Amino acid sequence: RHSTFYFNDDPMAIFLVEKKLFKVHRHYLIQESKIFRDMFSVPKEANTETEGMSDEHPIHLPDVTAREFELLLDHFYALFVSSLILDVLASLLSSFMNQNLLLLLSIAHRFAFDRLFKVTLDEVVVDKVAIIDRIRLGEKYNLCEWLFSAYEALLDRKESLTRDEADALGPDRVIRFIGARDFMHQDRLGIAQADLKHTRNQLDQRSNGHNFRYHQVASSWKPKATRSIVERFFLDPDPSRCYSPLSVRSESE
Repeated sequence: RHSTFYFNDDPMAIFLVEKKLFKVHRHYLIQESKIFRDMFSVPKEANTETEGMSDEHPIHLPDVTAREFELLLDHFYALFVSSLILDVLASLLSSFMNQNLLLLLSIAHRFAFDRLFKVTLDEVVVDKVAIIDRIRLGEKYNLCEWLFSAYEALLDRKESLTRDEADALGPDRVIRFIGARDFMHQDRLGIAQADLKHTRNQLDQRSNGHNFRYHQVASSWKPKATRSIVERFFLDPDPSRCYSPLSVRSESE
């Protein structure tokens, strides 16, 4: 039996997503997601039609968009053609726009397609994701690196938090953000004051007749890196909360 192209009893299943019917093979859904494996293993009740066997009784997928489901199916059928090679999947994903990758992350996370989630995540260009989405999705998927990236961007810019950003952060993290920004400003102010004091001392010595050539010496202090400030104020003491492939599970579990 061929390891890839020998399908045991792979009937079609009909899904209803955003008022659109999809009729697709069950193989990759069952293979890649425990949620779908459990869904299709539920015994059929006597004298009832099994969901997913007809247009009149489809399997409903609430809170999933048609576009998300289309992207999921695109990749599973591409895998069918490409013999389940992860490098091929990564190549396919690399041609996707960031927004489509985020949609694929959403449905992969919802139905615990761990492998697809990990490969898709590797293709997302985090800096091109809106700051507020980095916060919301970083929190949703336990992506500490996305959250840190958002905090750094917020600290480095001049503008204040928007209302939506404050809502996404929540009261506790807004307070931490205010503390982090104040710490950053004090750090920079301290360096500026030290440089100013050094310059004044040089000017005073020159005005008192000391024979030396004036030159400005930069302070030996350097501003603390934004990442170190983020880690100081936002680092979670429990590293297990950060994403790992085995920790990604459906919200419904």
